[in-house]
Amino acid sequence: MNVQARIAAKAQLKSEELRRNSLLRNVRWRSRMLETDVGDILAKVNEPLNACEISRLCDNLQYPHFVKRPIDTFIVAHRTGIIEARVNGFPQCEIKWYKNWHLIKENSRYKMHHYEPDTYVLEIQDAISSDTALYTCVARNCYGCITSSATVRVVHLEIEEYPRFDKRLQSTDVLAGHNGHLEVKVTGIPKPEVKWFKNWIPLKEDHRIEIRHYDPDSYVLNIYNAQPDDSGLYTCKARNDSGSITTSAMIHVEGNKNLYLYKSLLPRPYEYFYDADWLEDFNCIRRRLQRLSDTLSQNERNELLHQRALANYYAKRNRPSIDYYDLM
Repeated sequence: MNVQARIAAKAQLKSEELRRNSLLRNVRWRSRMLETDVGDILAKVNEPLNACEISRLCDNLQYPHFVKRPIDTFIVAHRTGIIEARVNGFPQCEIKWYKNWHLIKENSRYKMHHYEPDTYVLEIQDAISSDTALYTCVARNCYGCITSSATVRVVHLEIEEYPRFDKRLQSTDVLAGHNGHLEVKVTGIPKPEVKWFKNWIPLKEDHRIEIRHYDPDSYVLNIYNAQPDDSGLYTCKARNDSGSITTSAMIHVEGNKNLYLYKSLLPRPYEYFYDADWLEDFNCIRRRLQRLSDTLSQNERNELLHQRALANYYAKRNRPSIDYYDLM
């Protein structure tokens, strides 16, 4: 190739480049598109465009619009649900999804799909209660932006069940200074909310009152270092969407007067033992009495049995429900 031919070829390439740049400016001016959008369109065209072709290209430009809007839907808990939208626009729209106006990013549970030509799907896997929300599809191209929203509700396919006590409260007597507790077992669907009351006044936890829940259905009220003021009617109330039920029981905190009655009726050889602390563990007392009784004569044993019988008689006559006076 001679020099003149090379110069002519370079001039032709320069002319084509200038013509293409002019087309780009013309298209951008006609359509208000971004340079990258125009470049993507022209890159798909193998042959140079003339003025008529540019005009047709500009006529095809479209503002985004929804062919099919997202619709409200229900998703069964722990299953997969989808929200679908169909969007037209030219150039092709960029689609983003929002949950309560917070941008959704793809992760293990949220998947975003595009099916040609214009279908966009948000997939929600293993749906949970917190997925109940307002979901918004935002479609944007160089011409503008449109939005459409739909509400998704996650439902639990469970049969509602009225609360039921499998174990009710039982009245109990507690020795002053000792610990006491009440326990219930309650079931229901949905899971009942459990509240405690003393003399029909809501019970609050403090350093001596503790309310515990042990899975799956056990609820316990603990009273530490019981005092006479803790005596009263205790009520447990279980409630869910189906209804509510209650169970009640009395707690009586017993003082030491009956222990002194026992002391006064015991035979003289045992009085030295009961000078000890009256609130010590009764099992320990029982073991000590049994060891001491081994040192007695038969007559002393008979006298002890007689005195113990009298103590139990008078104690149980005052408090028929109390049986912890049978120490031996």
